[in-house]
Amino acid sequence: MSADDRDDQELMRFANRSYDRGEYEKALAAYLHLAERGDVDGQRVVGSMYNSGTGTAKDLEKAKHWLKLAADRDDAPSQYLLGLIHWRARQDDLAFEFFEKSASQGYGPGLYRLAICYSLGRGASKNEDKTLALLEEACRKENIRARVEYSKRLMKGRKGLINIFRGMYLFVIWWIKAYIVIVKDLDKFNYKNLDDIDKQLDDDRLRY
Repeated sequence: MSADDRDDQELMRFANRSYDRGEYEKALAAYLHLAERGDVDGQRVVGSMYNSGTGTAKDLEKAKHWLKLAADRDDAPSQYLLGLIHWRARQDDLAFEFFEKSASQGYGPGLYRLAICYSLGRGASKNEDKTLALLEEACRKENIRARVEYSKRLMKGRKGLINIFRGMYLFVIWWIKAYIVIVKDLDKFNYKNLDDIDKQLDDDRLRY
């Protein structure tokens, strides 16, 4: 291991500690230094912080710049976050493209969002079979929102009458599990809405 590699590892540890302590400006400066050196994790986190306005003013153009650099190196969380930015801007074709790239690597949030694209017909034609298949795959990745959405579809009889009661059971169990995880991490995150749960919790905090 070179001296530069050791320095980068120490800087990443410093950035993570600063972030955990709520010293977001210090963390961003450290992550930015790593990002400029080509570190994919640094690029992802810098993009995420510009996207959320954490430690800096919110800047979607800078967010997209750094996330795109990481996404071009096949970083699935960055591909997912880029998709989410375009999704919220109603740029459905671009959102679908990045969700598909993320999903192709088996990334749970990407699989979930791609399923929703097919469910709503955003960026692709509506296709319930693909929606269910993607939700099932995302469930196997333990994606919280996919589990809830899949169980709701079971309750509606999308997989046959025999699965309606199974859907009711899974819906209750998965919501309880989601609640436990959220409450456990309330000291770490501000969950303003389900998108925050999807992005921050399912992405494993994106930094690790």
